[in-house]
Formats: sequence, structure tokens, C-alpha cells
Amino acid sequence: MTIAWGESHRYDTGDLNAIALDNNGNAVEVHVGSIKLYCRVGKVDFAQKTIAWGESVQYDGGEYGVFDGPNAVALDNKGNVIEVHTVDSLGLCYRVGKADFTKRTITWGKKHAYDSGNSNAVALDNNGNAVEVHVGSDRLYYRVGKVDFAKQTIAWGESREYDTGGPNAIALEDNGRAVEVHVGSNKLYYRVGNVDFAQQTIAWGESLRYDTGGPNTVALDNGDAVEVHVGSNKLYYRVGKVDFAQQTIAWEESLRYDTGGPNAVALSEGKAVEVHVGSNKLYYRVGNVGSGS
Repeated sequence: MTIAWGESHRYDTGDLNAIALDNNGNAVEVHVGSIKLYCRVGKVDFAQKTIAWGESVQYDGGEYGVFDGPNAVALDNKGNVIEVHTVDSLGLCYRVGKADFTKRTITWGKKHAYDSGNSNAVALDNNGNAVEVHVGSDRLYYRVGKVDFAKQTIAWGESREYDTGGPNAIALEDNGRAVEVHVGSNKLYYRVGNVDFAQQTIAWGESLRYDTGGPNTVALDNGDAVEVHVGSNKLYYRVGKVDFAQQTIAWEESLRYDTGGPNAVALSEGKAVEVHVGSNKLYYRVGNVGSGS
């Protein structure tokens, strides 16, 4: 399987962008700009392979000259949003928000510090469950949490070490199936896991190498996985089919689709949206996943 990507469209300036997508063609993007954090809400036109973005809005960062970022974002099918980022003075922080797709705005809750470390990422299902991964002293950790959307807080479980390396990223389905990717010594690895939301733990499969390069991110939808990564200032993607019983992924060939980096991807109902950085400019692509696309 391949992805038929549309053109690369510039939509902003900045660095370290991330993307989330729901099943209704709504997208939420976050990025870093001059030690401040920004977000955008957009509507995807999959036929034209374009996104009609709302305004870029600062929602955090820049206090007292302290660097905030990078940031990551997750979105469910009810307009609920979770954002995580790193703050030099606080460690790892999160916010819970509510998106208004008509006005293309997000009403964010308060910022909460929840751990130490850096380079965190987050995933959210449609039942209010969240999984977070982050790096601490070349070790990889995860937390499983339950979101209270009314109070805009997350009750996180214990921080649990599961591997070494970094940075890392996470994707999650409604039935508790998860896929994680990370970098180790310029090599790319993945793990497939089953989440126990009651115990707030993940039963991970083996860490398996699948490529070289980095950093990498992953998206998951109905057992299909899409991975993107950077290699020598070139951007690549892979499409894979997940075997959750065996905790493996049958990956297709790694295909180059652009230049720049770093990059991130979101996936829903066979549709993909990708964002990446190039010379302090931010770009996106919209694609259709399919056999022989």
C-alpha cells in the first residue's frame, strides 16, 4: 500500500509541528515559534487535498524567556483535545481543551505539570483514555491516563519505563491497541502493545527495528499504521498492517515523499494528513491511503 499525497502547502512559520485528525475531516495542529506554543484548527478537503486553516493562536509559552516545546496533540471524534509539551523549568506538561470546529478555535484548560523528562507525545481514544510517552536520560517511559473533560484534567497512572532511546511517539485505537515508535542510535524501532486501562498498564511486544533515520512518528486506524520519519533531510513514510495478536507490523517499503524535517502524521478512515518543517517554514500534505495509489 502507498499514499497518494497532494502538493506540499506552506501554512505558517515556526518549528516542531504536530497534527491530529478526527473521522469528520477536522484537524488540529500545534507548533513552536520563538519559544511560544501555537495551535490551529482546520477543515480538510480530501478531494482537493487542502486544509482551510483557522488563525494561528498562541496558547502557551514564552513566560520569563523560558523555552516551551516541542509540543504534541491528540484529538477524539467529539472535539476533545489533549496537548503535551516540555517546559525547561517544569518538565512535562499537558492541557485539555475543547475544539469549536465552526469557529476554528480551542478553549484550553489550565497547564498541568505531570512528570520530568522531555520530548513527550500523546494519544487519545474516543472513550476518554489517554496514553503518553516521553524520554528521560535515554530511557523511554509511558503513562496511561483517564481524562476528565469537564474539569479538563487527566488522572495519570504511574510512569513506567519500557525501553531505551528517544525520541518516541504513540498511537492508540479505541479497543486499547497501541503502537509506539522511537529512535535509538539512528535506528528506528516500533512496539505493539495492549493497554489495560483499569490497571493503567501496557503489555508491550518486542522492540523491533524497521529502518534507519529519525525522528519518527506513527498513526493508527483500524489496524492500519502509517509511519513518517526523517533521513538526511529527506522525508519518508511507510504503510503497515498491524498483527495485534503477534504484536508485529508488516511494513511496506519506505518511500520518500519530500525534503525537510521533522515530520508528523495523522490517519483516519484511509485518509492521511502530514506536517513538516523546512527552513523555519511549516508545511502540510493531504493524502489517500490505498493499494496502488
